[in-house]
Amino acid sequence: MNNSSESRKLKLIPDPHLFKGLSDSEKKNWADYLYANPKPSTCKLNLRNHIIALYDPFVLRKDFQAGRRWCVNVYVGCAFQCKYCYIISYIRNPFHPRVKKNFEKLLCKDLEEIARLKLHPAPIHISNSTDSLQPLEKKFNHTLFLMNKLQKYSKHFTTITMLTKNPEYLCTNEYLKAAQSLKNFQVEVTCPFYNEDARKFFEPGAPPVENRLDSIRKLRRNNISVILRIDPIFPRNPLPATFGNSDIKDYKILEGQTMADIKRLIEFASDVGCSKIVVSPLKLITGRFGQSELFHEYRKFYAIANNGKLIKKGPAYRLPWELYQFWIEEPKNIAESKNISLVFCKKNLIETL
Repeated sequence: MNNSSESRKLKLIPDPHLFKGLSDSEKKNWADYLYANPKPSTCKLNLRNHIIALYDPFVLRKDFQAGRRWCVNVYVGCAFQCKYCYIISYIRNPFHPRVKKNFEKLLCKDLEEIARLKLHPAPIHISNSTDSLQPLEKKFNHTLFLMNKLQKYSKHFTTITMLTKNPEYLCTNEYLKAAQSLKNFQVEVTCPFYNEDARKFFEPGAPPVENRLDSIRKLRRNNISVILRIDPIFPRNPLPATFGNSDIKDYKILEGQTMADIKRLIEFASDVGCSKIVVSPLKLITGRFGQSELFHEYRKFYAIANNGKLIKKGPAYRLPWELYQFWIEEPKNIAESKNISLVFCKKNLIETL
């Protein structure tokens, strides 16, 4: 590609904020990795298909200021069938997990290209849209393959963050050895419930609560950095004064968490030495391929909470931010008293450098 065509390609980049602070040569290398040349009929660059792809590639960085970061979704779909899961809005057959064709070959190709282009080091997140340690892993070992490959290429990634509801896998010898070999590795374990009955209802295919907590203990004993995700935060009692003397049950919705449950999780995270706690509000997902199982049960409450009008943002209905802050105030105070940081999901993402 000559200089004029290189200059033209840089001008066609649809997300210039993504390359903030990079030289023109670095921008070119990133553009070569991420984008294919435009078709003759259009002036817009097209994203290339990669195993190692941009984190949330369809959102412009000026709107979602997460900077340059990677994401690897090891599998497609998830066996855990969580009723609040957001992948139903953009993945067909979300709860029928499957492997990616030629995963290992294409992963190696991406890693080699990132190294060849000398792309500016960035964080990498393992499986935001599907659990990398779900039952498929027992047969295919694609996540273990990824972890072992990242050892050779770790200098190209500032942090390596795995998100999972099944940390038990990481406690087995091969996975633990791989995790310990990655100096910049951390695992975010999602465990929004302390009550097992609530877990069975909202996360029917996921591992039991005690399995997760016991695995976190083992990981911490082996000096693996762990972040506990109490995610999502569900509506719970007590309700604000604006709801009068009503109870969650009056709206015919389940109380997924009590304050006592959340307190126990915070105390656990502090006692075992988790680095922080991450929280985010329950969203009612609706999208191209379906709706959250919770949509109809919670819809009335979400409307009442906002003076009868639903708040829709993207593929999700949300509670007023003030109400969410009401439910998070006491957990934040408890976490502060236990000397552990409690942060919102988006803040945690942006701060993971």
